[in-house]
Amino acid sequence: MVIAFDDGAADALITAANSADEVLRAEGGFLCGAVEQAVQDFNGGYGRLFKDACAIRSDDRGKLSGVLAALAEDVGEANHRAQQEKARQKNMEAWQQRDNIRKQHLLSGDIAEASVTVATMVLDPMPESTPVPAPAVSAVFSPRDRPRFAGGPGTGTTSADPEKLRGFASVSRTATNTLNSHFVAVRNAWSSFTASCSWVTIETESFVAGFEMLLAANAADADWIEQVATAFETAGSGSIADSMLNGLFIQYAAPNQVGLNDIAGLNAAQLTTWLAAPANKARLQGLLQNQEYNPAVTAAWWTSLGHTVDNGTGKVTLGETQQLLINTFPSIIGNLQGVSYTARNQANQLVLTQMLKEFDVFVHETAVGRHPIAPPWINTPGYLDRLRSIKTALETGQHGVAKQLISLNLDQPGAAISVGDLDAAKVTTYQVPGVDTTVAKSMPDLALAADTQYHQQLRVAQLNDTHAGIPPRLAVVGWVAFEPAPAAGVFDDANARTGGSFLSKDINTLAAVQNSLGNTASNNISGLSYGTLTAQAAAVEGMAVDSINLNADIGVLKGVAGVQDFHLNPGADVYQTKFTVDNVSDIGNVSRERIQGFHYQTNQAPQGGPSFTVPVPAYGAIQIGADGVGTDAGSLTPLSTENHGWLEDGEKLGYASLNTESSFNQAYVSLGLTDKLTNSGEPVENHE
Repeated sequence: MVIAFDDGAADALITAANSADEVLRAEGGFLCGAVEQAVQDFNGGYGRLFKDACAIRSDDRGKLSGVLAALAEDVGEANHRAQQEKARQKNMEAWQQRDNIRKQHLLSGDIAEASVTVATMVLDPMPESTPVPAPAVSAVFSPRDRPRFAGGPGTGTTSADPEKLRGFASVSRTATNTLNSHFVAVRNAWSSFTASCSWVTIETESFVAGFEMLLAANAADADWIEQVATAFETAGSGSIADSMLNGLFIQYAAPNQVGLNDIAGLNAAQLTTWLAAPANKARLQGLLQNQEYNPAVTAAWWTSLGHTVDNGTGKVTLGETQQLLINTFPSIIGNLQGVSYTARNQANQLVLTQMLKEFDVFVHETAVGRHPIAPPWINTPGYLDRLRSIKTALETGQHGVAKQLISLNLDQPGAAISVGDLDAAKVTTYQVPGVDTTVAKSMPDLALAADTQYHQQLRVAQLNDTHAGIPPRLAVVGWVAFEPAPAAGVFDDANARTGGSFLSKDINTLAAVQNSLGNTASNNISGLSYGTLTAQAAAVEGMAVDSINLNADIGVLKGVAGVQDFHLNPGADVYQTKFTVDNVSDIGNVSRERIQGFHYQTNQAPQGGPSFTVPVPAYGAIQIGADGVGTDAGSLTPLSTENHGWLEDGEKLGYASLNTESSFNQAYVSLGLTDKLTNSGEPVENHE
């Protein structure tokens, strides 16, 4: 059987491989001068990348040269073996023909002829019958990646002479074009060889694709270095910040090389282009989702993306890059600790709107007989109730003040709504609710309580000289980012401690965002019932607040000896408020005293007011009143709190009901008007 081996194809491949080998070996000398010129002035982060790329190119060039030389030798050896096998087969075929004739002579019956034939057989033995083994050819090559993106914080600078960079690019392109013609010859010769020399075993082959990749990398070198030159020419300077160059060259980065600081160097158009690659989008999503809690760092990063702050009003106007991230990753940005609340609100409202729209479309399509794909969350218990509750809460309020959805976590579940612009506010108050408060049913009431306290503060601020600004810049937050315990868990501190950790992080995030915006503000906590335990837990963990108001407290967190265990802003005060016959609060205090062994004493209010139960003096909380001195709607005196909740229960006013003594005192505390604080029975002036 004739073997499949074309001598001409083999010779052509040997010639092409050797020629390419020679060109590769010569390329180093050809490029040397241009490289030396370029690196004279090319320093800094991108200068190092250039030197690294040149070193990798040289190394890859040598490796491919070696692979081609070895290939030529292997094909030459294959050619030699093929000639041997062809000769063996030819000899065997000729002998076989002679042997067949001899066998015919032996069978002819002619004794003389047979004798001669036997003698001939002795003198003509059978040639080698074992075939020459088919050779194996292996040619493996793959170039290394060449770094062209510095990445990182981008705090350094790069200097260069753009004319010398363009000189390198020109020489590099000439070398690449020359090598490309040899690549074409090698590729075509290899294709012919494999098609016509199938007798040879091809074990592993990647050099053709690798050769092509090397050429592409060389071409990219020239493109990249010309872009660097253009950047310097555009800047009109011999030195450019690496952060600016990072924004230009992120297109060259592997996804796992990119960090959040690199994103900050991109404008919206560059980021849009970069995010078009699925791997890049997945990378950024992972970076955003997996950040450690460090609100100051995140706030600085978010600010670096570009927004503006009105010095007069404190209003934040989002930048294009920030807007792009909100639209691309709304569920992440809406809860990212350190992002401005203007951005978080927009992101969370986008998620809320999209989810409710998904549901409406599903219902409509189903009603008309279609079979739409159900939203993935539709069968999750409570999801729809939470969405509707939050939507109603955002529409709740009698005074038309804009609300911000600053937290939205439907899985946890948790949410928080600010009445007023939390970024701009000079005075903020977080209202922390008590037991049985849920996102699914309580958000409208929480928003209304926040709205009511907002307008109590607004009234007080307008009548007094405060640090809230003119007009007053206020924000009151209905906070349930972690749902408090149900009624059955009221004596278990575990929920309060977990909620306290959430609250502490949220308040410290607020301080970090305010700092990033240049906004000096007073931050305050007003807890109610079980919410006072959550506030205490947050205070023990540490949070940047200027006051804590414990309304209708139900006792002291286990392990807390007094306000000395709290870690708050310097000079921060802790207040306690309880109307005289708040039986729920009394029961809570007595029960916790029995359970935890914490002792309370009865104090007499100033000016002969009613007595009330408070912790021992070592606790250090300042008592303020809630009983009021009258209920006449026309009176200048504050009204009495009469139920254990934030707002009205029937006709009985709550701790945040408008114009109650408790509501006034909470406003005084937040606004820093502590000289106006009242105890039960004390008159209050200038409330109208």
